[in-house]
Formats: sequence, structure tokens, C-alpha cells
Amino acid sequence: MTNRNDIREYVADALSAIAPNIYPSRGYATAGASLPAVVVYTPRERVEYQTIGATVRSQREPQVIVEYMCEGPSSVIESLLDDAADEIEAVLLRDMSLGGLVEIMMLTGSESTVQTDDKSGLPLGIIQLTFTAQYGAQIEVV
Repeated sequence: MTNRNDIREYVADALSAIAPNIYPSRGYATAGASLPAVVVYTPRERVEYQTIGATVRSQREPQVIVEYMCEGPSSVIESLLDDAADEIEAVLLRDMSLGGLVEIMMLTGSESTVQTDDKSGLPLGIIQLTFTAQYGAQIEVV
């Protein structure tokens, strides 16, 4: 059965060419990390069940967040974030089944923020892309 860890690892591996630092969990310290960096995490999952006889089928929809962080001059920081988002989306939507781990994974939203980095004084940009994956699993009831 697919789990969120498999999904995070697949996404992190797929994005390895996008940024030199890929973190497949929020557990990695990103403060002070070399930028650009990508963090992948799965903060929530929706689950529905359907019972047919002695079989219970769950339909799962984990939310997969990909955060891209970079520094750059004020004049180009928004463009850097937009370009990274386009690149991330292109890589992940090239194989929407994530190598067969899920039925489908689609981009469902994005949000960006820009703030000044305390150390460098440069704008620090973060774009968060939200994907929703879908997959099912069967449970035999005994």
C-alpha cells in the first residue's frame, strides 16, 4: 500500500535537478540552509471508506506541499519564484501517477511570500505549491 513517505520521497527525487537542497520533510532545518532549497511534506490526508461485502475500500487524498525557497534582488524575486513553480509543476505533472504510487496527482493551488532575509538583507522568496494525490486501498475484513 502506498503511504505518504513513499510519495514524499518520490517527489523529492523527481525534483533533485531543480534545487541543490531537497528536504523530504519539514523535520530538516531550513533556517540557514543553502538556497535555493525545496521542502516536501504531507500535512493532511482525506480518507473515505466504502464497504462492499467483506471488503472495505479506502479512497485516500493526501495533500502534498512543495515549498521552494530562494534569495534574489527585489527586481527579480517574483520572477524567480514563478519560474521555479513552472519548473516544479512541469516535472511533477510529467508523471501524474508518480511511477504508479498513486492514481493521479494534480496541482490544486499555490501561494507565495517574500520577506527580507535577516542575514543577507536580500528578499527571501517562498512559493508553496499544493498538490492533491489520489489512491485507493482495499482492506479485507475478517
